Amino acid sequence: MEPPGKIEAAIGARPAKWLFGLVVGMGVATVALLIRMKIPFVIAGSQAIFSYPAIIIATLLYGARAGSVAGIICLPFLWYFVVAPRRSFAIESWPAAITLVMYVLVGAALVWGIARMRTSLRRHRALVVDLESEVGRRTAERNQLWERSRELLAVVTAAGSVRIVNPALAALAGIDTTPMGRSFESLLVAEDRHRFRSMSGQDGLFEARLTTPDDPAWISWSCTAGDGETYLVGRDFTAEHHCAEQLRQSQKMELVGQMAGGLAHDFGNLVPPISMTLHLLGKRHADDARTRELIGAAEESVERAATLIKRLLALSRPSSVDREPKAIGPLLEELAPLLRQVIGHRVLDLAIDAGLPPVRVDTNQLDMALLNLVVNARDATTEGGWLRLTASRGDGVVEIALADDGHGMDADTLRRATEPFYSTKASGEGSGLGLPMVHNFAIAAGGKLSLRSSVASGTCATISLPT
Repeated sequence: MEPPGKIEAAIGARPAKWLFGLVVGMGVATVALLIRMKIPFVIAGSQAIFSYPAIIIATLLYGARAGSVAGIICLPFLWYFVVAPRRSFAIESWPAAITLVMYVLVGAALVWGIARMRTSLRRHRALVVDLESEVGRRTAERNQLWERSRELLAVVTAAGSVRIVNPALAALAGIDTTPMGRSFESLLVAEDRHRFRSMSGQDGLFEARLTTPDDPAWISWSCTAGDGETYLVGRDFTAEHHCAEQLRQSQKMELVGQMAGGLAHDFGNLVPPISMTLHLLGKRHADDARTRELIGAAEESVERAATLIKRLLALSRPSSVDREPKAIGPLLEELAPLLRQVIGHRVLDLAIDAGLPPVRVDTNQLDMALLNLVVNARDATTEGGWLRLTASRGDGVVEIALADDGHGMDADTLRRATEPFYSTKASGEGSGLGLPMVHNFAIAAGGKLSLRSSVASGTCATISLPT
């Protein structure tokens, strides 16, 4: 394949001018010789005029060989009209012979020039076909990248409206690939829209959450401005963000656990003397009802303090897991009466699948975890509400779930639910250690705690324990 420069040189203006001049010059010379020979111009000239088009057409259609054959075929006719009438090779017949030679030269020049132009045109046509094929291939590759890319691609007009998005972005955001008239800002979480506005008409990077039919997705955007539009490429790093949040939460829990362990140890040393002193005072004032009442209230406070210290210690130390496997069904059935006493005037449904595999779990810790969940569910529901405790088989785990029809939690509360000391209850009603203890228990047992909740739709807490 010749480059465009060579093709342009082959069919450029200068060779065409030389060829045109040669043809005109030969034609003028031929006419002059015909007049000199006193041959009727109409006869000889028309023969030359009709011969050249034949040569030109043959060369254009079939190449140099066809043009040469056409010229050779026309040669006898010229001989007949130009040379033969002289009937001799005297001096008077020389101009006719020269005319015949010039005809041959002009025909050869036409054949050469047109053949070269034809070759150049064919090369040019082949180049155009190859270029069109290359453009088609590149377009197909671009379309494949656009359609199959996992990156989020969008083209935004200068007015801020979305012109087109790729299928990956459309599927994640739950929109059409050509959301005409919709602004790109409307696809982002309201709190993050200013970040896109600050990048308007500029090249750069920014992070903004994308609204989806489910939870917002964390996206890292790269924007490039050009041709009056903004080209956006987004990468979904929601999973990485959640991992980072879990790491920060784990580090926070570790730090809080260390602090809680130190505080629990110090306060734990203070509780026994106080309890013993109250016990002795109770014996000394056994006959004084008022004093006994006050001492009883103080002893209840000491017991609550002891319970809180136990929770702090459980939060600060990883729970030990009993290596003996236990059947979950009998454990839950045995615990159910106690749970029903705790919830008061509420309904507790128990549903345990048959044939559940045993799990390696400490019975006391499981009882404490479920008791914490039931207390939270009781506080979130009104009298007459219902709770449902289920146990079912999952993928390599046994799932123990407690659902209620309480007031539920919003997204921010749900996100912080397992933070130590975080509580939405009134002051003095909750320590904020119940769910963190359940979370630590599940992690120590090799499982996990999952929470699902929405406002006015209740909450479902699921403990997944490996079998």
